[in-house]
This record gives sequence, structure tokens and C-alpha cells, in this order.
Amino acid sequence: MIKILNILCEGQTEQLFASAVLNPYMRQYGVIVKSFLVATSKNNRGGVISYQQVVKDLRLLMGKYRYNSAEQHFYTTMFDLYALPNDFPGFNNFNPDHYQYVSNIENAFAADINNPSFVPYIELHEFETLVLCNLESLKMSYPDSAKDLDKLDKSWRKECNNNPELVNNKYDTSPSHRIINALGKKYHYNKPESGKNATINRIDVLKEECRHFGDWIERLMTLCME
Repeated sequence: MIKILNILCEGQTEQLFASAVLNPYMRQYGVIVKSFLVATSKNNRGGVISYQQVVKDLRLLMGKYRYNSAEQHFYTTMFDLYALPNDFPGFNNFNPDHYQYVSNIENAFAADINNPSFVPYIELHEFETLVLCNLESLKMSYPDSAKDLDKLDKSWRKECNNNPELVNNKYDTSPSHRIINALGKKYHYNKPESGKNATINRIDVLKEECRHFGDWIERLMTLCME
């Protein structure tokens, strides 16, 4: 039986990660990864606007791709905690412990969807957290910003005790804005391509450096291997 992991993605960066990075990794274990963008309107996709929009897309996905005699389907998400709509279940129950807070949201999300084949994932605090772990990879695409990228690498590690998932989610200091500021006006930051280059063939390393990300990968492995 073919095992398929269906990922509902917030944007093109997550979708490219799912297809170019996570899919080869999961294929080692006999699992095919398919990715889908959330719908923002009838003709547009990408960007989480509301929880109800997400629920609608998930229900459609689960209805279209379901367990049959040839395929076993599983489901997950890749959404940022940064700028997550405040109508998500558990969102207003803030906890200063970021790990506990995001876990509470994910648990409430899972309980609301109520599907044993669903494992939600909300990124602490956004996808670029993973890119911070490998800023060296950006130097080939943005060589004139190498010194600024080195400064960024030292600053966030000192500020957050080498834990990229603790880099906060304020507008000016979120992971993506720190990277954009480091590049300055010299470059336009290509988020999808840079995200792929920074994470490809590095899932096992990222699991060690990013605890919440690592827990998600392990939960997916457990779910798909049962």
C-alpha cells in the first residue's frame, strides 16, 4: 500500500520545502509527500487569512485524498506562528513558554479537526527559523552581504542562546525580517529558493537544532510507520 503525506502549506516557501526537502527524506521510509497551498480566494492561493479558511481547505483535502485499497493518507500543516490569525483555537491562551504555547494551539487544532491521521504543525516562529541555522548557505546567492550575514548569525545565537526557535515574532525582529535587513538594499530576498538551499539534506541536523521542528518530524514518522 502506498503511504502519502498531504501537507497544507501557508506559502510557496513551505511548499518548496515539502517537495524538494521533506519528500526525498520521507521517501527513504516509503512515504510520498504531496503539498497544497491554502486558498485565499477563489483564484488565489497562499497565506493564512482565517482559521475557518484553513478548516475548509483541510476538509476538502481529507475528503479528496482518503484511505482506499491502494493508498493510505496522512495530513499535516506548515503554518507560521508569526502573524497566525487570532481565531485559531487556543490562540488567546497565551503562555510565555513559547513551546507550551504553540503546543497548546496545535493540540486544540488537532482536537477540532478530530482526525487520527492529522498532525498539525505550527512553526516557531516562522519558516525562516530553519534558515537561521544555515546562514552560510545564503552567501552563495548573496555574496555582497556575507559580512552582514555573519553578524546576524552571531547576534541571534547570543541573544537566544543558540536556539533559533526562540527568535521572536515581532515585525522587526522575526527571523525573516532579520534576514531581509541583513541583505539590505543590495538584494531582493528569494524566500522559497533560499529556504530550500538552507534546508536541503539537513533535516536530521535541523531536528537537533530546532526542538519543535524535530518533534514534528518524529510525530510524522510515528504516524506514517504505524
